[in-house]
Amino acid sequence: MKMLSYIGVSLSIYVLCFSVLIILSTKRWKWRVVHTEYPNILNAGVEGVIVIDVANPLQTLLSIVDAEIVGDIGFEAKLRKAEQISTSVTRLFLTFIARVGTHVGTSLKLVLIDRLRCLEICVSIRLYPITIKVVPSIGSEVKLLSPPSIRLLGLVPSRRRGGGSTVFEIREYVPGDDYRSIEWKATARTGKLMVREYELETLRGVVLALALHDAFFVGKPSAFELLTSIIIRIALSLLSIGTWIRIAIVTERGVTISEKITRYRLSDLARCFSSIEWPTTVSNYPSSNRVIKHIVTTLVEESCREPCIAMVFLDPVEDVDIVMLRDIARMLTRKRHVFRSLLISPRVIRFAAGTLSVDGLYDLSREVARLASTSRILPHISVPLLGATLTEITVKVLRILSSIAYRY
Repeated sequence: MKMLSYIGVSLSIYVLCFSVLIILSTKRWKWRVVHTEYPNILNAGVEGVIVIDVANPLQTLLSIVDAEIVGDIGFEAKLRKAEQISTSVTRLFLTFIARVGTHVGTSLKLVLIDRLRCLEICVSIRLYPITIKVVPSIGSEVKLLSPPSIRLLGLVPSRRRGGGSTVFEIREYVPGDDYRSIEWKATARTGKLMVREYELETLRGVVLALALHDAFFVGKPSAFELLTSIIIRIALSLLSIGTWIRIAIVTERGVTISEKITRYRLSDLARCFSSIEWPTTVSNYPSSNRVIKHIVTTLVEESCREPCIAMVFLDPVEDVDIVMLRDIARMLTRKRHVFRSLLISPRVIRFAAGTLSVDGLYDLSREVARLASTSRILPHISVPLLGATLTEITVKVLRILSSIAYRY
């Protein structure tokens, strides 16, 4: 018993003295980062490596067992390994999971342990902001929407005969055709009088605007990542039929607006989504919905000299959002533009993608009911998401909830 008590007292004295030593030494010798190395741009889904050299003033007494970079809610960097490269410097290799958008790491959290593994402490070191942009996948592997699916979303860029500058077709001359439209090369080739038929260019442009509050960035994968893949699919489908698009993305941290994107400038499409900053904390007030009206009307006025299509992706949280959508529709249709609103919700998007957890299913029914009631209020300007009606989604939710209730 005396031996055990002696060992206990010795360990207590050791821990006390060691703790005092750590506190005094930490105040005198600051833990600091001497070098960082990381990729500035990554493709979505790729695992990147961040290298950080840390000056460890107590390397002989303490060893780093874990490390984590603290930043926005989408910044995930975990320690892979730690190497001692000198008597006072430890090199950390952290893996970063690339998620679409701009991520910023602001501090490094270290977990250290003494040689006897009796004492564990945490140290936080301020970093010069680590900024990494993650670019979404845009390539041949993206499956384009079919024309019926595009029409289901309300996007119907038209292409018909009329007075324009683009040749619609070359056909045989009929009495009454303008002689200035004669296509002489085709006439010489066929031996018949041929004329050029021009295309009436209407609805050749599409403006896509997204209002994303912070709840869209919660979860893994988040609704923002899933919505990004949807928007890219819609955008590539529209670009493939010759339209131009402009994209405006409004978040709680700012507004990102692209230039006119054509099929020859797909890099602008990727750059637009990679510029979206993730939140550090989730705000409960969706201020992004308040400014979408000004953004959409201004963008359409600047971009569309002829009638075009404007589509707004928005989560109608409050009644004022419904009034705002009606105002946008009235202002744009008065100028012969076509307006469509696509009602979205973070939980509905994650459910449609099959990534919603069981706990989120109970709140999903309320989300669906809210979107359904809003859709009934706005029957002419709102369209369903992902080609599935809200009724079908409601049926799926009820079936899943009933199966869970049956199990328990």
